[in-house]
Amino acid sequence: MPRNLPDAPVIRSNVEGSFAWEVLHRRHHLLIDHLLELHPYPHDIRHRLTRLRREITDGVVDRLPNAAHDRAAWDMWGDGCFEQPWQDAPSLWAESYFHRRVLEAVAFFRPGGWFYIDPFAPIKEAGLSGDPLVAGLRALAELIRLPASDGTLALLLAALWGNRLDLGFRLGLDAATGRRDAAGQLVADDTSTICDLLHGAAPGRIVLVADNAGHELLADLVLVDHLLRHDLASHVTLQLKPYPHFVSDAMPADMMTCLRALGEVRTPMGEVGHRLREAIRSEQLTLTSHWFFCSPESFHNLPDDLAAVYAGADLTILKGDLNYRRLVGDRHWAPEVGFPAVAAYFPGPVAALRVHKSEVVVGVDPARRARLTAEHVGWRVNGEYATAQLRA
Repeated sequence: MPRNLPDAPVIRSNVEGSFAWEVLHRRHHLLIDHLLELHPYPHDIRHRLTRLRREITDGVVDRLPNAAHDRAAWDMWGDGCFEQPWQDAPSLWAESYFHRRVLEAVAFFRPGGWFYIDPFAPIKEAGLSGDPLVAGLRALAELIRLPASDGTLALLLAALWGNRLDLGFRLGLDAATGRRDAAGQLVADDTSTICDLLHGAAPGRIVLVADNAGHELLADLVLVDHLLRHDLASHVTLQLKPYPHFVSDAMPADMMTCLRALGEVRTPMGEVGHRLREAIRSEQLTLTSHWFFCSPESFHNLPDDLAAVYAGADLTILKGDLNYRRLVGDRHWAPEVGFPAVAAYFPGPVAALRVHKSEVVVGVDPARRARLTAEHVGWRVNGEYATAQLRA
């Protein structure tokens, strides 16, 4: 059982109409259909994908094949979930296991023609070409010209909203130039405190746990460059997924794609790419991955080596909704529960930058939470609101 996790009901997918139910019964089906359209998969892979679609609809959770390299680990993580309806399993575990089963279906780990072919690559690459890329680079170029203090706030917000394309970067610029209403969609806002922490101490060791590839990873990289260029960090560790997990998750290969995109432009953004390459060579910027990031476990069960990394950091920045769920626990929290209390177990100072795309939420003022629920029914899951929270 997870350590240090307070008692709160686990989110499951068995309440029809809930967001978790929608993910399991509709979004996962659409993803399988999309993969079948994107790739010229042979009959055996197409059969496994369609069989998985039927299983999550009206079957029970099946185990990985005996030959799967991580069968024993998933048997342990899924203890009590197998041979039961998918919707009765904890939602975070079921989502993670669904994506692992997708990799199994498409023969990702199996030597052959589809070995280590990222099934989600076309989805991720679409945002790093053509007009979307040009617009994103142009907006980011405006942010890097800001003074250091304004730039920190702007780039934190750009990294937070990055997967909303250039809108996120524009929100960052608007906030930095005094139009604070641009940050009004932050229902919990510790950005000023995070900036004070970064600017108020000697340059420290920062860990950034990435979320999505594409535009969001570009924004993350510009934030990393800003921290190093202005001596707000002595060293940055960028943590990435070791292989595909959820659809848009950033891996080392996606990082290289972003660096190539930056290297192909002759603007200040090209200079960012050059500085990042030099930072990697000089080991000011370290790229890492870890098996844990593709597990269904919350951060309450951190392996010792990762816990040591976070304990040695002056600040860990967790990006995205999935990392948020893993940090606080994917549970139905009471309105009065605060972020510092729930994140108190984490080995070091931690900031969470998260656009709301799932049901879990902590640390939002109860009165505001009630008002949002009354006026904007889908505020927890529609991607229009966000939180930036700190436990120092």
